[in-house]
Amino acid sequence: MQKSRKTCIVILLSLVTFGIYWLYWYYSINKEIQEHVGEKVKFSPGMALLSQFVPIANFVSQYNTAKRIQTMKNICNDPDSLSPGAAVLFSIFLPFGIYTYMLQSAMNTHWHHHSYTEEKNTETS
Repeated sequence: MQKSRKTCIVILLSLVTFGIYWLYWYYSINKEIQEHVGEKVKFSPGMALLSQFVPIANFVSQYNTAKRIQTMKNICNDPDSLSPGAAVLFSIFLPFGIYTYMLQSAMNTHWHHHSYTEEKNTETS
């Protein structure tokens, strides 16, 4: 299911719940990516979530999630503006904040671009 979220709400709820909402959000965006791209990108949202509890593996998973968003945007011809490397660096030095902002903003722009492209294709048919 495509879900556009307010980035500031995601960050605020993550802080208020001491990171529990962030884990839910992280699983949710990985599940959305999996449902959207199907077999083109193979991974497990559950494993992505579990890796958040393992040092070093959590940063690898965060990089891979950002990379999957980038791939999803490329598959749909959505102009890409997400740098997985920069996203992970921000995640290391500023937990919850910039990384969450970058990924959720990329997801929101993708859903907006995707719905616009679908509407445009429907009108021309």
